[in-house]
Amino acid sequence: MFFAFRKQLRGRRIFGFIKDPIDFQNLDDFYSFLDLYQVAAILAVHAYHCGRLLQDCPVPYAVVFGGTDLNVNSRNADHLMMMTDVVINASVLVAFTESMAKHALTLWADDISEEKMQIISPGG
Repeated sequence: MFFAFRKQLRGRRIFGFIKDPIDFQNLDDFYSFLDLYQVAAILAVHAYHCGRLLQDCPVPYAVVFGGTDLNVNSRNADHLMMMTDVVINASVLVAFTESMAKHALTLWADDISEEKMQIISPGG
């Protein structure tokens, strides 16, 4: 997860750092971190991997889908339920290819719109 700080968003540069969701032992640790560093936005990689922290996250976030989210975790009912909460509440969803975006839009056809989905090719 990449965290951007409020002070930096007002300026021309965005400052932040990367943390793995497993670095937070529980939600209290995560919320304390958000408060301490005045996190203004989160870029989360993998809806399922970051899901336990994002389900009721008070900070706006974007989710970058991994192939595992769409091709593996979506087949597990519990994983899909968590990812659905995360996807619905995300400000932006990012896929690397048109086919990944279509797959996500199919999985969550009743929950998200095409306007929420962005396609960013990793090669250019």
